[in-house]
Amino acid sequence: MMLIILYLTELFRFALFLHISLDIFAVLAVALLSLYAILHYHILARLIKTKKIFLYALLIFVFMLITIPIYFSLGFLSLAKVVRPLGNSLLYLLLFFAAYIIGLKYDFKHLNRFIIYPSVIIIIAGLIYNYINPNLFYKLRLLLNDADGDADSDSLSKIERAAGFYLKSTYAAFSMVPVFFFLFVSKQNKKILTVLLITVIIVGLVFLTGSRSVLLFLVPASFFISKLVYKTLSKKYRLAKNASAELVVIGMPLIMITAFASLFYISIYLSDQGYKVLGNRVVSLTSADDLSSDNSVNERLEAQKLYLGKIVESPLFGYGPLYTTDLKKSGQFTSNSHNSYIEYAFRYGIVYILIFLAFNRLLWKSFERKLLSKYYNFDYLGFFVVYLLVCSLFNNTMMENKTIVIMLGIGIAMGKRIANGLPPEEVRAIINVK
Repeated sequence: MMLIILYLTELFRFALFLHISLDIFAVLAVALLSLYAILHYHILARLIKTKKIFLYALLIFVFMLITIPIYFSLGFLSLAKVVRPLGNSLLYLLLFFAAYIIGLKYDFKHLNRFIIYPSVIIIIAGLIYNYINPNLFYKLRLLLNDADGDADSDSLSKIERAAGFYLKSTYAAFSMVPVFFFLFVSKQNKKILTVLLITVIIVGLVFLTGSRSVLLFLVPASFFISKLVYKTLSKKYRLAKNASAELVVIGMPLIMITAFASLFYISIYLSDQGYKVLGNRVVSLTSADDLSSDNSVNERLEAQKLYLGKIVESPLFGYGPLYTTDLKKSGQFTSNSHNSYIEYAFRYGIVYILIFLAFNRLLWKSFERKLLSKYYNFDYLGFFVVYLLVCSLFNNTMMENKTIVIMLGIGIAMGKRIANGLPPEEVRAIINVK
């Protein structure tokens, strides 16, 4: 359990303070997770035979493993470089399986106490402390890159986007969203004020990271929150199913728009107080001219053109997991694609993208999703599908984020856990509901 917590919150970075190699730490994690998988091999075997959605989820991670020999034979991978991608793929595969088993074995009370609440506290504390002592996180990043020393005043003045223990602000934003949205499922007897408070905290923390793509994603995500609000109101005040539904569905996006308007004015204030990077990033969302002249946006668009050109040359198999690094070292590429569809098509070919889309389609139609939504009033797995599909447009490695992999495994397993406690006829009735 502690291993899951460590990877969920990215606390393995503390290994840097102890001068422990991250490679050694990763090997230890793979060994422990492998032992966990062996002890539960009977569950894995049964799931592969009976659960198509679980099989597709595993295929996403196994595909990375089985294609390594192909890229080795094509010359895109050398023997010396095989170990790292092989270990990473195995780590994500084992993490998903371990998270699924934990979701099957433990209830929400246990998950909250040992995973979600500690993660929430550490995330918030890390982001806030990032501003109190930015030199700490600067030194962590130096250690991560095999460098040492303290940050000078110019470097510290540029640390305006919080990342906390994730070390990278955009990575922090993408990682925290599935953790905090899980609170909408796991909180029993949800109150409207609690829902709104969690929403405000999510928006506020994402704002601190300065991630524009995740801020934009929160607008469609508010639809799922609005459904939760409506179901909560319906249960408390016994509203008719169609009574005021439109008002509630419209109301939550309006709240989000109001929140963004507030962030806009806060951003202007921060820009005047010396936090120009953080403030200007949010303000730029309101201006097409600002976005078109933004160096980060233009850099991504140029990088994506280069990636697409390479994909056309090898659309079926791609170039392998490390070819991007080789092109960067040679000077041909200067940036990541910041797009999972492009990145994975470049690495593994269009077959991998089709598997990814098929998995999301199965997850959207799964009974696990329907059961979670019915019994806990929040469509967590439906939210997760939208999250993966939309945010993959802005993040180049969505399925290589440990937090996302773990929360996805737990979410699917919780739906299965509900089904295990219900009579088969009731499960069939829920599945058949349109």
